[in-house]
Amino acid sequence: MPETARQILTLAFKEAGVLGVGQSLLAEDITDGYTYFSRMIKAWQTKRYVVPSLTTVNALGNSAISNTIGSGGHWNYPVRPRNIKSAYFTQINTGPTPVSLPLIDLKAKENYDRIAIKDLNTFPTHFFYDNDWAAGLGNVYVWPIPSALYRIYLTIQTNLNFPANVDDECDLPDEYLEAIHYNLALRLCSGYQITPEDETKRLAKASLNTIRVANTQVPTLMTPEALQGPRGFSIYNPDGY
Repeated sequence: MPETARQILTLAFKEAGVLGVGQSLLAEDITDGYTYFSRMIKAWQTKRYVVPSLTTVNALGNSAISNTIGSGGHWNYPVRPRNIKSAYFTQINTGPTPVSLPLIDLKAKENYDRIAIKDLNTFPTHFFYDNDWAAGLGNVYVWPIPSALYRIYLTIQTNLNFPANVDDECDLPDEYLEAIHYNLALRLCSGYQITPEDETKRLAKASLNTIRVANTQVPTLMTPEALQGPRGFSIYNPDGY
């Protein structure tokens, strides 16, 4: 049965030793606990093994050198993703069984900056993701620049559904409740300057490991391009050296 944020907070405060039997939380405690809860979930969002699934968003190319991703972006998703786990594209109007081809992640702005001909418009092969948080939206650079003949697919971590209000339900898989309970209790101990019990620390670690085992997906190892020997044309040097 789903639990509300208030129910989760109440049990975590008891686990931390802040709340005794028969006592009620003050409004200030609820507010502070909800903040600790929110911060913890936001930190978890950055960790692949804590996020229960991946999702793929797609959009047609539009001959733009870069496009936004996030709420209302070219790739429309409720939040700006921290990173892009993988990407691929298909060429449209090629029949009932379009072929998907992967895009290589350039990993860093410095790598994208080294591309010699940035305005090249043809068959896409690479992408770079600029996740500048200050802009509110991420920016995806696909290279060579794709036209509307191509559909670009981006795989990102699914957003952890944090309750929008303290009385809303926590919409996460059941195994997350124990991990949230014990790890939130540790944060409350820190905030209220209480020494946590060793058993609480042990259960916090064990419950996170349960999630790690359930979510771990190890991609097949691929040999880096630099170790594959000469391959002709280089995006960093059109002369092929």
